[in-house]
Formats: sequence, C-alpha cells, structure tokens
Amino acid sequence: MAFDGHVPVGRWGLCRRTRAQRDIVGRPRQLAPQRVIIWSKVFSRSLVRAGANIRGFAAMDITVSMSKLEQELAELERQLADPAVIADPEKLRAVGRRHARLKEILGLYGEYRQAVADADAAEAMLAEAGDDEMADFLRSELEKARSRAEELHGRLLLELVPGDPMEDRNAIVEIRAGTGGEEAALFARDLFNMYLGLAQRRGWKVNVLDENPTELGGIKEVVFQVEGPGAYGVLRLESGVHRVQRVPVTESQGRIHTSAATVAVFPEVEDV
Repeated sequence: MAFDGHVPVGRWGLCRRTRAQRDIVGRPRQLAPQRVIIWSKVFSRSLVRAGANIRGFAAMDITVSMSKLEQELAELERQLADPAVIADPEKLRAVGRRHARLKEILGLYGEYRQAVADADAAEAMLAEAGDDEMADFLRSELEKARSRAEELHGRLLLELVPGDPMEDRNAIVEIRAGTGGEEAALFARDLFNMYLGLAQRRGWKVNVLDENPTELGGIKEVVFQVEGPGAYGVLRLESGVHRVQRVPVTESQGRIHTSAATVAVFPEVEDV
C-alpha cells in the first residue's frame, strides 16, 4: 500500500489528506516511500533521455512478478469453485480476500500495459508526423502516456512489497467527539459519513455496532465494522485526532471554532 505515514490532525484542506480522504475528495498525487519514488522517477527519466523504448528494462522487473500473480489468481479461482473450500467458511474468506487483492493488482497492471501501448503508438506516429501541428499534439500525448506509465509502474512496485498480513482483515472503527461540544459531534458525524462513502466506493460492507447520536444530528460516539478486502490496511492510518476549524451551524456571530474528534481503528480478531 502507498501510505504517507502521516497521522491526521485535520480535515480536507487543513492538513495533508489521508488515504481515505483522498479517495473521497480526489487524489492530487500518489504518495509513497520517498526512496521508491525517487528511484522510479530517476530511472524512467534516464530512459526517456536515452531515447529507450518504455517497454525496456524498467518493465522487466515487474513482468515476471505479474506472471506469477496471474498463475496464483487462476489457482485461487479454482479453489473458489472447490466444494471443500466452499464448505470451510474460514478458508473461503481467506481465499476470497486474496483473490480480490490480486484482481486489484492485476487491474493496475492492465492499466500500466495500456499506458505503455499508448506511449509506443504515439512515438511511432510522431516519427511519421508530416506537419508541426500534428507533431506537437503527438509529443503532448507521448508525454502524457509516459507520465501515466511511470506513475503506474511506481504504484505496482509498491504493491509488490510484502505487507502486514493484518492489512487484509476487516476493520473495527471507533469515532468519538472531542473538544468542541455540539460542533465536535457534528464533525464526528462528518467523519463517519466520509468513511461510509469510502466503503461504498470500494464495495465494502459497514455494520454499525453502537451509536450515540445528538439532537442536532451529530454523534457523540459510533463504533462500526468495515467488512471487505484490505479494509484495515486502508483505514489504519486514520487513527488519531482529527481537527476542524470552521464556523459552526450553532454559531450566530460568524466566529470560527476549533473542534476535534478521535478515530481509533483496529483489525477484527478472527475466531480461534
């Protein structure tokens, strides 16, 4: 997973966005460990300067890995149709989670290959361009395709790094209103709605385990389960204090107030 390692201290526009917030309000860029990002950019740029085809050595380091993942995916699909696996709920959940994870990675690989193909097509057409206007257009398209391929290549490298086995577990999330009175409760509700939107976008299931609402529609506390592949891995960096500065709906004089809410995320414990 591509995490920025940042413990959130605010909301949209007031602090660096967490991964969950980026999924809701957009992703201006893909954050990743700095060493990998630098290597990917420098290596890709050196290929461009050398005039090398983008299908060169930069792609070789993931081709073998992707081939192995495709073989593993085929085996998992066979297991999902196996009556013995279907009869074992725990085994079926584990196979299903891994299957969904590989589908996501290989989908990303498909986007990468398409970007590479687009770059090659633009480069071939550029070599035969008959006028300056067409050449300028093709150069622009080539740059876009190469940039897209570079970005996807970096993301694939990160996806291939072995992660924490708990990342694929379901998540238990607790949101509690902090300082700020009713405004903090409304902010806690905003956070809850944000996570509901994230779960909907990713196809996750949300089960509310406990909720303590307020008269104005806020929540003092809510505990919910997020069920789906990689739920804990995505949500775990949401843990911490979230703070907001805004004019509350309860404020009659237009003054800005600071309110806070705490978020705690735990991996769901599997039955022993």
